This record gives sequence, C-alpha cells and structure tokens, in this order.
Amino acid sequence: MRTLISILVANALFMSGASLAADSDVQKIAELEKQLAEITDDLDYLNSRVDKTERHSALDRIEITGDFRTKMHSLHYQNVTWNPAMNVNFSDFASKAMAGDFGDPSSASSPLGQMMAANPDLATAFQSGMLQGVMPMVLAPKTQQDIDNDIFYTTRLRLNINAKVWDNVSFAGRLTMFKSWGDSTGVKVFDSWNSFTMDGTSSGSTSGDELKVERAYFNWKDINGSGAYLSIGRRPSTYGLPSHYRENELRGGTPSGHLVNFNFDGATLGYNLSDITGIEGQTVRFCYGQGFESQYGNGELFGDIVTKDTHLGGFNIDVLNDGNHFVQLTLFGAKDVNDGFTGTMAFPSQLAGIFAPTMYQDMQKFDNFNFVTRVQPSDVIGDMYLGGLGYAYESDEDMKFLLL
Repeated sequence: MRTLISILVANALFMSGASLAADSDVQKIAELEKQLAEITDDLDYLNSRVDKTERHSALDRIEITGDFRTKMHSLHYQNVTWNPAMNVNFSDFASKAMAGDFGDPSSASSPLGQMMAANPDLATAFQSGMLQGVMPMVLAPKTQQDIDNDIFYTTRLRLNINAKVWDNVSFAGRLTMFKSWGDSTGVKVFDSWNSFTMDGTSSGSTSGDELKVERAYFNWKDINGSGAYLSIGRRPSTYGLPSHYRENELRGGTPSGHLVNFNFDGATLGYNLSDITGIEGQTVRFCYGQGFESQYGNGELFGDIVTKDTHLGGFNIDVLNDGNHFVQLTLFGAKDVNDGFTGTMAFPSQLAGIFAPTMYQDMQKFDNFNFVTRVQPSDVIGDMYLGGLGYAYESDEDMKFLLL
C-alpha cells in the first residue's frame, strides 16, 4: 500500500511539472499543492491503518492470560519437637579409628581427639564397648514447644502464554511469582524441606518477587494425520488430579497430583485413542524426564562426583474423560534417586552448633546473620516406583466426588 501511494504522489509531481511547463498558471500550482497535501494526509492515515492491522495480526498469534491470588494464613503448631540425632555405624567407625583415618586420638588437634574432648560421655561409652553396630547418636538435648504464627500473607501471580506456531504445533508456558509479604530474598532459613529452594519446587513455594518459568513446552499434535502427538520442554507436571481441587481451579497438570507434583524437564509421546476405542477422552502417554543433573555445574572437573543423574519415566493413561467422569492410571518410576537435590538455603545457626562448631564460634559475633549456601546430594540411595488409579466425578451442578 505504501509503495502504491508513493507512485501516485510521484505521478502527481510529474504531472504538476508538465502543467507548469505548459501554462505556468499560478492557480493550478496552488491546486496541485493542495492535492499533494491531501494525498500526504491520506498516506499517513492509510499507513497507520496498515500498521495497526499488521500489529493485530501478529498479536493474534500470542494469547496472554493469568491469575492473581492473595491468601491469609494463621499457622499454629503444637508440641514441636527438636531432637536432632543420626544413625552411626559404630563398628565401622571403630575400624576406621583404629586404622588412623581420623588421626591420633591422643592428639587434641586431631579430628578424633577434638570429638572425644567435645563429647566425653560418648567417648567413655565408646571405649567401654557400649556402642556397637548401628545406633542413634543424639546431637542436642530434646526440647518441645508450641509455635504460633497468627498472621501470614502470600501473593501469587501466574502469567499463561499460549501461541499457535503452525496448524498443529503450539507453544504453552507459565511464569509464576510466589512470595511472602515483606520478603523477597528468594532464600529461606532451612528448617524443613519446604524451605529448601530447588528446581522441582521453585514455583510452588514462596521464593521472592521474581518470575520463575514454571512450565514451557511445545505440542506437535496429529502427527502425519494420526492421533499421535509429541511434547518437549518443562513439563506441565503440577496441579494434576486431585491437587487442583485444593487450588479451586481446573486440572492443570497431566500426572496424578498425589504421585507427581514436581516440576521437571522432559518429553511426552502420546496417542489419542478415542477414534479407535470409541471411549471419550481416552489417551495414553509415555513421559520421560530428568530430575537431577549430577555432573555439570556440580564440580565435575574435580573428578570426585559419586552421585548419578536421576531419570524419570512412566505411563499416564486417561482411561475415560467425558467432562463428568475422569478415570486416570499413573505408573511412575525414578532411576538412581539421590539423597537430596541441588538447591540453596540459609544455613541455620541451630545446626551450625552441631555440624560446624568452628564456624559456629564465628557466627556468635553476628547472631542475626545466616550464610547462604548451595547444597547438592552426596550419594545414590536407589530407585523409586509408584502407581495409582484415580476417579473423579464432576456434575453439571459443580458437585465433585473423588476416589483414589
């Protein structure tokens, strides 16, 4: 459109030059200048129309929606027990101590000598043969108390991004901000696994005012005209049945929420069976993902990594999904589960006194300080296999019934 109008303007200028050469009429010059001004105004108007159309066409490909939630909590705990202890293989400890792995017990500067000096009762019991095999070792005196948090506010913002890439290819993503009022540090003092910031739960627990990528994946549907589909990316693996009822929202995740409610990166290969079986909403999926990367980023170039990558896999089958009845079968496995995850935390001074006594002495000078540290697992503990069958009924009057 811009090119066509430019040509018309050029023609007008050419015609004006010819007219001037013909009769040099001042009145015609004025008329031509007026026409040129009108054409310029029309050009600006049409350009603005074209720009708006192109912009609207581009934005039609992307849909942004979202939800905003503020909650008020009142938390009360009764008989909270602080009783730190750990199981110790004293027989193995004794053999290593006799071999000198922990230094000379008679030397006050050796690790073993320091431990015996700090725990004289434990040293006496050990030397008298009272501690053998695997036994619990108490690390601090037992205490018990009630804890009351009368008021606690949280705010959650979620932005959904959907885009149609091609006729049968689409993108879906969700950005989440979830924070406690008055706190945007992003790291909490470690007093439970709920306070541990890690990849799988970074968007599901309060972590500051930053937007986190909770999910981002593409769907390639009806591959080669069949009912097969492929999806790769950060999976929609949270808020599945029945956890979405607690959130008072539509089902937001593929797997069963009481088995898998954990963000991970991976892929899904599925097939819609409805056209074959005649059962509405019947879909079978094989899901794969990785829950932990053991080497890259964990100091692999030092050559002392003993953990392994955690690979996830399983089948998720929607047996029936007709809008009222929903039956789902989930089979899930995790290979090479480690004794933790990579994450960050603010190290509590209560644990420093037990596990880091030298550092604890320095921390006493700053009793309101906690150092932030990166944590990673130390060993592989085995494999995990889970399975479940769930049924949910939702009436047209919004009555819900759940059986797991």
